[in-house]
Amino acid sequence: MNTIQKPSYIIVLHSVAFSMISYLVILVIFKFVTVLVAQYFDIPSIVHHNKIVFLVKPESWTFDSVKMIFSTGSITTLFIGLICLVIYIKAMAMDGLLKLFFLWGFIHGINFFVGSVVIGAFLYEGMGYVFAWMYLQDTAKMFLLFIGLIVMLGAGTLMVKPMLLSANTYYNSSKPEMRKSFKRQQFFIPYLTSTIILFLFRYPLTLYEFLVLITPGLMLIPLLSGMHRFTIFYFDEKERTIILKKKLLFVAIVMLIMFRGILGYGVRIG
Repeated sequence: MNTIQKPSYIIVLHSVAFSMISYLVILVIFKFVTVLVAQYFDIPSIVHHNKIVFLVKPESWTFDSVKMIFSTGSITTLFIGLICLVIYIKAMAMDGLLKLFFLWGFIHGINFFVGSVVIGAFLYEGMGYVFAWMYLQDTAKMFLLFIGLIVMLGAGTLMVKPMLLSANTYYNSSKPEMRKSFKRQQFFIPYLTSTIILFLFRYPLTLYEFLVLITPGLMLIPLLSGMHRFTIFYFDEKERTIILKKKLLFVAIVMLIMFRGILGYGVRIG
């Protein structure tokens, strides 16, 4: 069994790259779904790297336009996250790297939806605008907060084993004594690193956008729990030759630069 420790920086860099790529893909889809729905209501907009500016007078908003514009994007990311989960589960037994894109895509997709609902309800952004028009009471907001935390932590708990099985990309087996370092290299360090990089490229952010950016960490908390004491995972005898995928890092860097470069100036729709 090949259980030799792989260079940790390779695991970290691959996971950082896929975390940022999946985040940017979902964020761009979220933004453009939102502005395309706004077009249905004849509301022009400008898409920036850190916000969407709707070129409409406050008195021109209606409940139907608010409901559709500020909910469709979040619901779309939920479906994207669930699709990513299905693809990841199907590809989980494979030792390729691409499945990490779908794993992080699930994390970010679910977070975009839950974050928009829960954080938006308190800060009146995202789906919070919809709740504001519904005159949502504080009790209901606390209920949404509780449900949101349950969803994020529950999803993370259910994903502990599938996340640990992603070790088959680098190892022929996964022993309990290897998992602490693997979780750190595959998830915790990439989460922190990618979050910092994305924050810098999206700066300045509102408090709402900042909180939605950092809340994926809630889904990683169950990885710290000691209640998941799995035995040894055996994968296959195929020799693992792990090298740094420079093209992957190049794609991530190019996407970041293009995202900030294009949306930094703003793209007008309508």
